[in-house]
Amino acid sequence: MAEKEVVMRLLEERQQTGLEGRRPEELREEWLRAVEDLLRRIRAWLEDAEARKLLRVEQDTVAIDEERLGTYNAPMLRVQTPGVSVRIVPCARIVIGARGRVDFETPASRVMLMRVADQRWEFRELSSRGWRATPLDESSFWTVMESMLR
Repeated sequence: MAEKEVVMRLLEERQQTGLEGRRPEELREEWLRAVEDLLRRIRAWLEDAEARKLLRVEQDTVAIDEERLGTYNAPMLRVQTPGVSVRIVPCARIVIGARGRVDFETPASRVMLMRVADQRWEFRELSSRGWRATPLDESSFWTVMESMLR
């Protein structure tokens, strides 16, 4: 009976992640649009700091290789500040329990941003009490940036 429950849960997760019955090209295009929209939103939040020359934002691409979607290039951001660079890097569209993952990375830390619905993203962090999810908005973005710059 336990095996049946595991399979049922996996099937439910697959249904929630929007994979069922979709072509790889369709999933890849939808994922790249979502990443582009996300990066546009983040760039807008960074505009004031960039205009004041407190940081510099560079756009680049990263190669991603996913079993189901193949190899493709995705946009990424590099936020250059004095002393530390924060990379905002898409990792994968196909992840368990979400519709994609983007990591915020420095040499010393990493915070995961999970796409939980078409236009909804959440930061996921592991704490001593387990996983904590924080919806992405401008305030949570700056909170994560502050933690990464310390």
